[in-house]
Amino acid sequence: MTKKIAPGAGQLLDENHMLKTQLAQLESQLELVGHLVDNSDLMAWIVNTDLEFIYLSPAFINRYYDFTGTRFALGQKVSDVFPENYQTIWDERFKRALAGESFRVEEKIGLPEDDKYFSLSVSPLQKDGLIKGVQVYINETTGLKKAEQNELTSLKKLKGIFTQIQDLYYEVDLDGKITELSPAIKNFSSYNRDDLIGKDVVLLYKNKADRETFLTNIKKNGAVKEHVIEVADKDGSTKSISVSATLVFNEEHQPEKIVGIIRDVTETEKNNNDLRWLRRAIEQCPVSIVITDIEGSIQYTNPFFTKSTQYSKEEVWGKNPSILKSGQQTVSFYKDMWDAIRSGETWEGEFQNRRKD
Repeated sequence: MTKKIAPGAGQLLDENHMLKTQLAQLESQLELVGHLVDNSDLMAWIVNTDLEFIYLSPAFINRYYDFTGTRFALGQKVSDVFPENYQTIWDERFKRALAGESFRVEEKIGLPEDDKYFSLSVSPLQKDGLIKGVQVYINETTGLKKAEQNELTSLKKLKGIFTQIQDLYYEVDLDGKITELSPAIKNFSSYNRDDLIGKDVVLLYKNKADRETFLTNIKKNGAVKEHVIEVADKDGSTKSISVSATLVFNEEHQPEKIVGIIRDVTETEKNNNDLRWLRRAIEQCPVSIVITDIEGSIQYTNPFFTKSTQYSKEEVWGKNPSILKSGQQTVSFYKDMWDAIRSGETWEGEFQNRRKD
C-alpha cells in the first residue's frame, strides 16, 4: 500500500531539514569562534542577568590574575571578585548594557609606575530578541596610550619653545596671507598677532618689489637662508630682518605654504653699514695703513701702502713687517715699539722703510 503525503508536507520537511542544517552550521561556527577566542590573546567575559560569569576567556583569567592576584571561575558573581570601588563603577555599566546600550570605555590598571591601559567594549548579550546578559571584550592599549602621552609631552615642550623663542616663527599661504605667528611678534613690532593674522604679508615690506624677489628665490630653491629684508612697522619705523624659510609641500607634492624664522638684524645691519663706511675711508686714506695680528703677521694693507712701497697686498699679507726694514732703525727701536703695542699701549714714532724697488 503506497503512503500518500499530505499536500505541503514535503515542503515543510525540506524547510525543517534546511533549518537543522543551518543550525548545525551556526553551532559549528560558534564552536570555531569560541575555539579561536580561547586560543587567542583576546580578553573577554560574559555575565548573565544575575551578573554571574557564564564565559571567561583564558587570556582574561590569566591577565587579570597577573594584575590583581584574583582568580575567576564560572558561576561566580561579579560582586564576589571585583573590589568594592570597582563594583560601583560596573554597577552603572551593567545598568546601561542591560538597558540595551553598547559603549566603549577606557581603563587603567596596575601600579602607578607600571600602568596598563585597556579599551573595553561593553554590549548587551541578546537571544531571541531578549537581553540575556552583558558581554565585555578587552584590548590592551598601553602602547598606543603611552605613545599619545609622549606625543602630548612633546607637543607641550614644542609649545613652550614656540612661546619662549626670541626669533619669530611664521607661516604664510601661497597667496601671501599670514596664517601663523609666534608670540615673539611682540619683540619685533608694534603690530600684535591679531593685527596680522589673515593679512597679506606684503603689508610689512618697505619695498614691495622685495616680496617678488623673495618668492622667486624660494620657489626656485625650495628654501632661503638669512635673506635680509627691510620691513615697515605699524608706527612707520623700519627694521632690517633676516628670513630663513622653507617651502612646504602637501601629500600630492604641490607647494602648500611657506614657514620660516625671522630674526631682527637691525643693529647688525647698522654695524655692517658703519664698517662699510670705515673700510671705504681706510681704502681711500692718503696714508699707509698696516694691520697685523698679535704675532706681527700682516693681515691688511690699504691701497696707499701699495702705492708708497710698491709691494702688492699678495706679497706682504701673512709676512712680518720686517721685510720693510731699511736698516735705519736699531733693534731696540723695534723692540720698544712691539713691547708697547703688545702691552696694549699706543706707540707713536717715525721710522723709515724701504720700497720694493
